[in-house]
Parts: sequence; C-alpha cells; structure tokens
Amino acid sequence: ITHQFKFAGWWYDKSNNCWRFLSGEQKNVTANWCSTHNVNAAAQFLPNFFGTIGKEKGLVILLYLLFSITRQFFITANIAAYMRSVLSITAPTNSGKTALMTALTAPMWTGKNRACFISFLSTLAYIENDLASCDGIWAFVDDYRPTSTKKEKDIQTQKFELLCRAVGDAATPGKCITAGKADKQKALKCGIVTTNEYIPHLPPSTLLRLLPLQLKKGDFNFNRLTILQENPNTVS
Repeated sequence: ITHQFKFAGWWYDKSNNCWRFLSGEQKNVTANWCSTHNVNAAAQFLPNFFGTIGKEKGLVILLYLLFSITRQFFITANIAAYMRSVLSITAPTNSGKTALMTALTAPMWTGKNRACFISFLSTLAYIENDLASCDGIWAFVDDYRPTSTKKEKDIQTQKFELLCRAVGDAATPGKCITAGKADKQKALKCGIVTTNEYIPHLPPSTLLRLLPLQLKKGDFNFNRLTILQENPNTVS
C-alpha cells in the first residue's frame, strides 16, 4: 500500500537559491522577489510610513500593496484569493496623497515595471497598454479630478470604470482589458491604486469592485513623508 502525501506551504530550494510554494495540487510556484537591503533599513519603514498616514489607514494601503505583489502567485497556485478591487485613495487637492503613493511606488520603477505610474490624462488605449505591462506590482493611476466640460468628465469616468472592471475581470479566465476584448497574452497581473479628489458616479456593479479610502488634509504628517521620500531603500 502506497500513501501519497500532498504538501502545501513554502519550501526553500537551496540548489536554486529561491523559495517555492507547493500547493495541494502539487504545482510549484517560485518566488524570487526577496529583500536585498539590510534589516536596519527595512526596520525604519513601518514607523515612518505609519507616522505619515496613521496605522489604521496605513494598514489598508500596505496590505493592498503587498497583495498586489503576491496576486499572480495566488492565481498560479490555484488559490482562490484573487484581488478583485481597485484601491481608491480619495482626498482634497494638495493633501499629500500623490506624494505618498509616489514615495511608495518610485523604488519599483525599474525594468518592465517602468509603466506602473499612469496618469488619468493619458488616453484610454495608453492606460490599457501600461496596465497590461505591469507584472507583480501595483499600477499607480493619478489623479482623478474635476474637469471643465461634460465631455472631459465622461472620458475620465470611462477610464475610472475601466480600472475597476480590469481587476475584477482579470480573476475570470479569458478576460482582460485590451480594447474590450479577451486577450490571455495581456491578462492583468497587478493591483491598481488610484488617487482622486472624489469618486465619480458609477454603476453599482462597478462600485462593488472599488475599495475606497477617504483621507483628509490633516491625516498626513509631511515631516515623516519627507523621510520616506529621502530614503527609498527603506521602502524597497
């Protein structure tokens, strides 16, 4: 009689110097993104980050970003924990929301992830293309704001709705965001964080894919934010 045991968990592969995740279906998923900085530098991040935005709201942002990094791992390992929402950070103009997200995202702007900073002023096609190229990170889309004409407002709202649907659709096999057509070669592999002054009027089905985080001007400590900006190694 032969007993077959299925191991699920992390295992360190010494020969290849990487971590592997063994799922119950025996599919190996490697993880090569490891911290390359010293422990002391990393230890400075949380006090400065929570000092910038507060622990309660800071945890929402931090957990979303961490889940963005590991999102594709869950999909590959067939674990039903797909990211299905866009994190929408809403705050008044000049409150510090863009500066905070730039400080968190800038250290990741390397190689294939240079497209992870996207503007709401970009064309719809440009946004679709950049989202498709972000892999194992989050796309930072800045900044949804009031417009001067109804036409501009409708275009901005269309972009916002695209972002909300892109993350949810990516959890469904065969769906993605290339010109509204399924394209498995360009399936979304990232989380999406937007900064905006307000949330536009959206259909109920789209709002369900939105994780709103309301911030005020007084929520930001700019002295701590400056420390984050000046020490990108503690972020990465």
